[in-house]
Amino acid sequence: MPLNYVSICIALYDYTAQNNDEIFFKEDDILYILENDDDKRWKAKLKIEKSEGDENTEEGQIGLVPSNYIQEAECKSVLKAVYDYEAQSDEELSFKEDNILYLYDKDDSDWYLVKFNDVFDIE
Repeated sequence: MPLNYVSICIALYDYTAQNNDEIFFKEDDILYILENDDDKRWKAKLKIEKSEGDENTEEGQIGLVPSNYIQEAECKSVLKAVYDYEAQSDEELSFKEDNILYLYDKDDSDWYLVKFNDVFDIE
């Protein structure tokens, strides 16, 4: 089942979970925001950093985070699609040639975290 991200945020400070429904994160960690309808605590997925050649497919923890410990990430670059692409999984986006994509994170040379039509996903 795909997770639709409301936004992408960066941790401003380290945070130690206070309850079982919260997650631990460190300053500068990337958090994918899943729900932000509460002013103080948002539901987020922690991005797992992988080393080159790492075959670990572990998913990031999902839980609540204090909204005052994070800030919305800025778009790093604006990209223009050079060809049509049809999503191959729930984690990918479909787009057409010449569509504008907003780059938020680049895991490797082949896959980017982008925003397109107000949806964040991996491309």
